[in-house]
Amino acid sequence: PVDPESEEGWIHVVSTQPQLFDKISNDPFISAGNTGNFLMASGDTVSISPGVYKAGLFTDEANMFALSRLFGTLECQETLLCSLDGGGSIPRRVMMVTGTGPGVLKVKGIRVVNGAKDVGLIYGGGVYVNTGYGSAGEARVDFVMCSFENNEANVSEYNHFLPLFPLTSR
Repeated sequence: PVDPESEEGWIHVVSTQPQLFDKISNDPFISAGNTGNFLMASGDTVSISPGVYKAGLFTDEANMFALSRLFGTLECQETLLCSLDGGGSIPRRVMMVTGTGPGVLKVKGIRVVNGAKDVGLIYGGGVYVNTGYGSAGEARVDFVMCSFENNEANVSEYNHFLPLFPLTSR
């Protein structure tokens, strides 16, 4: 469902993990070609209904969601009552963001939980923001009133202390 267009773009309301995947997971390189079917446009808002969104059939082996060259807003309708949970039978990173184009991806009021490190690689944790991913360019992400719980990270030159994203991220 799409609400009327605002000055900043469309507002998309989602209430299931497959719907959320369809709106935000657009990186075919990271997702091995498995991308969403009804993607938000840059500048749009995805309004997430309260609940637990757990890794499932709509993800690849390493990432629950993979976003590239996409900016806008991901927001929980009720602060901290939306959990993006990377746990499950195959633990995985909750979100990878590679490039946001000319804008900023705003993540508001979301809990990121049980994000697993990417075995054998330097990326890790609940959210990985890649600040220089080839042609996708720099990724800029603002986390507002978010919670990060029980997320792992590989120790590397990129994320010695933060299980969320590399130290070079904004």
